[in-house]
Amino acid sequence: MTTPVRIAIAGCGRISEIGYVPALKHVGETELCALSDPNRIRRERLASASGPAAPPTFSSVAEMLGEVLPDVLVVASPPQLHVEHAELAAEAGVPALVEKPPGRGTEEAKRLTRLSQPAWIGFNRRFSHLRTVADLVPERGALSLTLRISYRRASWRAHEVEDDALDDLGPHLADLAACLFGGRLSEARASSVSPQHAEVEFRGERGRALLLCETDSAWREKVEVRDAQERILARSVHGGLGRNLGLRLRRGEHPLVISLARQLRAVVAAVRGDGDSGLATANDGVAAMRALDAARRSAAAAGTVMLV
Repeated sequence: MTTPVRIAIAGCGRISEIGYVPALKHVGETELCALSDPNRIRRERLASASGPAAPPTFSSVAEMLGEVLPDVLVVASPPQLHVEHAELAAEAGVPALVEKPPGRGTEEAKRLTRLSQPAWIGFNRRFSHLRTVADLVPERGALSLTLRISYRRASWRAHEVEDDALDDLGPHLADLAACLFGGRLSEARASSVSPQHAEVEFRGERGRALLLCETDSAWREKVEVRDAQERILARSVHGGLGRNLGLRLRRGEHPLVISLARQLRAVVAAVRGDGDSGLATANDGVAAMRALDAARRSAAAAGTVMLV
């Protein structure tokens, strides 16, 4: 019998409540061994909702790692704590899956690359959109990408909100653009960057990628790949009016659960030494934040800037 992979979660906010904890129920051979959050009501409520064998809860990550040794720590705490909590995990000899953004900017994200344990980045759209379109994209030739995520932040009911639309949704889209281009992005031109909206065009060796982020619109995600003649090569669409209405009527699991479960299966495989199965690395996180930092410089300068 295979020993379950022990998973602890730092942060009992919405992404853990409606994402990671439900997703774990779809991942075999795992055990939710501990939860931490400074809010006692929040962590105890999530522990009770996790199943009949409620895990122990702790008020801090340091306290949790001093009492429980997981095989991997899911860092789902507020963004300003992501790097600190991944560093605590590494000091305890534990790899981490770090939710986006991997840091508050490029320099902070770089700290994850220097840890003694792996720090994978939670770019879960690799396990939904990228999985759908990757095999349909040719290895050579110019590409034109349209990448969009929109949702209504008020309906998410986050306990803490500090990031704007670009930091909230941009990391996923910048990572998808780099994956589809097969290399790093080279320049950015931002049309708008505001708390609720971001529109940025990136350039790479294979063409252009238009990124659209919105936090005040109905949920819709689109990844569309076209060739040099603007012919559609691949498309992946989630959400939209019909899907959103159906979700409200069924009141089932959140759509994120599917991709988070796939991502967690990849983490389990990596912990067991069976390969990373497409997980984003700390270096991928740095690349995404470098792109977003360039987008902000472009917005401030009202022009095109090179990624550095």
